Amino acid sequence: MLKLLQGLQDIRHGLWFVPAILVTLAIFLAALLVEFDATLGHDALAQWPRLFGAGAEGARSTLQTIAGAMVSVATLTFSITVLVLSTAATQYTPAVIRTFMASRPTQWVLGVFLGIFVYCLVVLRSIHGGDETFIPSLAVTFSLVLAVLGVGMLVYYIHHIASSIQASFIVSNVAEETIRAIDATYPELSQKESRPKSAGATFSCRDCHQVNAAHTGYLRTVDRKGVAAFADRHGVTVQFIKKVGDFVIEDTTLALCDREPDSRMQREFKDLYTVGHYRTVEQDIGVGIRQLVDIALRANSPGVNDTSTALLCIDYLGAVVIRLSSRDLGAKDKPAAEHLSEKEIVIMPDRTFNDFLSDVFDPLRCNAGDNIEVYVRLVDTLQLAADNVRNPAHRERLRTQLARVHEDARARITAPNQFALISKALHGAGTPGALTNGP
Repeated sequence: MLKLLQGLQDIRHGLWFVPAILVTLAIFLAALLVEFDATLGHDALAQWPRLFGAGAEGARSTLQTIAGAMVSVATLTFSITVLVLSTAATQYTPAVIRTFMASRPTQWVLGVFLGIFVYCLVVLRSIHGGDETFIPSLAVTFSLVLAVLGVGMLVYYIHHIASSIQASFIVSNVAEETIRAIDATYPELSQKESRPKSAGATFSCRDCHQVNAAHTGYLRTVDRKGVAAFADRHGVTVQFIKKVGDFVIEDTTLALCDREPDSRMQREFKDLYTVGHYRTVEQDIGVGIRQLVDIALRANSPGVNDTSTALLCIDYLGAVVIRLSSRDLGAKDKPAAEHLSEKEIVIMPDRTFNDFLSDVFDPLRCNAGDNIEVYVRLVDTLQLAADNVRNPAHRERLRTQLARVHEDARARITAPNQFALISKALHGAGTPGALTNGP
């Protein structure tokens, strides 16, 4: 089931699935209307000659014109999409390509253009002249309706693509996808009973047996409940050595077991996780965070010098951090343990809140250079997060990040008047007076 869900997720991020469905529907629609025309007969439509009175040559010309226009527009759309993907990968980060490929509007527009093209081909094939004249007038007329729809989709696509290459659109989409993944992966702090844990969960045995990875790639997803059921069913203790998002190599250790797994257990275990060529955000929150950080770093680089985009990323990263602070990431920063009984237990190496904070703020402050606006926005974001967290330990870690931002700024900002802005922001953040002294 897990591999099926992962396959469906890969299909969702592909450009081919929705167009393939729409092309198939267009074929069935064309065949249905042609058959309906044959059943209805020419006399039933003769009373509307201005709508359904085209001859065989006129019908062929209409369908050929629409089909040629749609295939040209579809080619143009493919070209624009590839160009946008290349531009986004160069200007922002290659990781956002998956976001563009998962765009439903782009998939629907491509599918509509190709569907109209195939529809016209199917209807065109059914037209006969001469002694056995057959003209599917209703199907031909409906092709004009589809042509108008295609024109509307072209205008919509131009508007959509112009909006989707804006930094605010890309950053907000990545942040929203990351927040959705956080909500789906981690329960709220008030619902700890939904994911049982043992705060002191450890794993040690004198005769540990390896469970090796079946493929080389990134560990994408793990069926936690399935692994816990596996441990309970076979009466074993399991500890994962790798966590979701780590790179695993075929026939190297993925997990440890206190009993040597037989071939049946190995086959069952393979169905409880997925490995792919790249990381996905579904259970790996670090992917979304890394995309936002990469966009901010590239925007703040000397070659780009786009401070506005960097500040935009910091704002959305603050929203991600606040959402993470309200989630149950693990008991006291120790490995999370899921169990179905007191004996059988599976230990999962979860990432802690401090790990996520380091992923977010360490690269940003270390690469801020002498950009005063980035330092001030980091201070504001950290304070906003500190004001909205309920866990005192999380708030203390945010204060630690504030102190580190101050230290880096003091080392790199030499102008007293510029550093005064950071000191003012730190003072407003309630940072101890020792942190607000000048350089």
